[in-house]
Amino acid sequence: MSLPGGEASSASLCGIELSPPSLALFHDVEGRLGKSIRCETHLEFGILGASDVAADGTPEIILDTYAGKTEENLVHELFHLQLHAKGFPQHFQVSVKSPRTRNTELVQQVAEQLASLIEHRLFYPQMWRMGLDPTLQYRKGLEALLSQDKLYGAPVSSKRSLTYAEVALLIHDPALTRRVEEWYLRRGWSDQLNRGKRLTHYLMTFNPDTPEKKRTAVGAGLAIVFGRNFGLTWLP
Repeated sequence: MSLPGGEASSASLCGIELSPPSLALFHDVEGRLGKSIRCETHLEFGILGASDVAADGTPEIILDTYAGKTEENLVHELFHLQLHAKGFPQHFQVSVKSPRTRNTELVQQVAEQLASLIEHRLFYPQMWRMGLDPTLQYRKGLEALLSQDKLYGAPVSSKRSLTYAEVALLIHDPALTRRVEEWYLRRGWSDQLNRGKRLTHYLMTFNPDTPEKKRTAVGAGLAIVFGRNFGLTWLP
C-alpha cells in the first residue's frame, strides 16, 4: 500500500505492486538519493509519466491516472531517477544564435527528446531483462501511424529524423525499421531519413553511457538533426 502523501511502502508505489526486480530498483534509487520517493497521479497528464528531483532533494514521479499507472511506466521513471542519482544531467537550456533557426522552442523540444533517447538506450535492455516491455505502447502507436500513413499529424522535419533513430535504436525490429525507411522514402523524406541514420550511427559508435558523454552527445545530435551547432547550458 502507498503511505500517506504518496510515499511508498516496501511493496508498492503509486498504488502499483512492485515485482522483486522493480522493488530492488526502487530501494536502489531511494538509497542513492537518500530520500523517500513521492509518487502522484494526475488526470489528463498528457504524457504517461515524468520524474524529477525537487529542490529539497525529494525524488518525484508523476503518472497519468489512467494510461500511466503500469509497472512498465513506473519502472521507466525509476530508471531515469537512478541515472540522475548517478550524475547524469537532466536540465539544460538551448541557445539559438543562427538567424536561420528562429524556433527556439522546437530546438529545445528536440534536444529534450534526444536526451531522453540517450537514457532510454541505456536502461531499456535492463527493463527487458526484468520481463517488462518498455516499447510496447510506442510500437502500437507507430503501427497505427504507419497504417494511416501519418507521422504525428504534420511534424516538422527535424522530429522525423529523431523518430527514425528512436525506432532503430530502441525497438530492435529490423522489419519495422525497414517499413519506416520505406515510408520515409515514399513520402519524400530522404533528407530526414539520412539524418536519422547518421544520428543512429553516431549514438551506436559514440555510446554515450556516462554523464559527460551524454552532454557531448546531446550537442552533437542536435548538430546532426539541424545541420548546425547550438549552445547548451547545463543546469543544476
